[in-house]
Amino acid sequence: MNIIQITSALAPEFGGPVRSIPSLCLELANLGNQITLVYLDFGKSFTRIELPDHENLSYKGINVKYRFGLRPVLVPGYHSILMELAAEKDDLIFHDNGIWLPYSGQVLGVARKTGSAVITSTRGMLEPWAMNYGRNRKIVSWYLYQKRRLERNALLHATSEDEARNLRALSLTSPITVIPNGTIFPGMMEKRTEKSEKKTILFLSRIHPKKGLLNLVKAIEQLKPTDWEVVIAGYNEAGYQKTVENAVRNAGVDDYFRF
Repeated sequence: MNIIQITSALAPEFGGPVRSIPSLCLELANLGNQITLVYLDFGKSFTRIELPDHENLSYKGINVKYRFGLRPVLVPGYHSILMELAAEKDDLIFHDNGIWLPYSGQVLGVARKTGSAVITSTRGMLEPWAMNYGRNRKIVSWYLYQKRRLERNALLHATSEDEARNLRALSLTSPITVIPNGTIFPGMMEKRTEKSEKKTILFLSRIHPKKGLLNLVKAIEQLKPTDWEVVIAGYNEAGYQKTVENAVRNAGVDDYFRF
């Protein structure tokens, strides 16, 4: 089978899918499928992760002309490049990871022209908490184009039963499958030989409003657990770390947190 995987970018700043999608591509390649991972190239200001190497796996970066923060605004040639990749490929599936971005409509357009199926992994972007972040803009986009795009998919992919239920609550009628993200444990993980004096709560993600860090600060403020520390490790998106640091300071729990 030929599968064209679509993602926004392959820089660490873009969060978890940057790791999970290349891993998925590698496992699909191991099963004998021909995989092309299409990603947006944001230029030298972002560091691309190291990508897996396989004879059945290839990559295609498409340059972003204009962007607003981490959001692409203009990606010239996207449609024509997808058409070239799809040319003369039988049993072709487009697997789009994520929603809201402008190129998703072009993926559907190319799929219709080539008689290919489209699968979309919504990646939690339609969860209630996610919809409430920038809600007005998302509601308008939902009724203008996003719902219609998803209804044209052959399949929607959710990573949990909760996510699948929330997709159904949005009156989506496309088939939904539930497949959790796989996990690869790096060989570098070793058992700690020295016992630490403190237990650690590790936050490993983008430092972003939707990740609930202020809830974590409130929890530590209420509990003030003995012999615990909180390590915040992640990309500081749009300067949000300053907001979290201020919340930590105002709560009087500076001694617990390490960024």
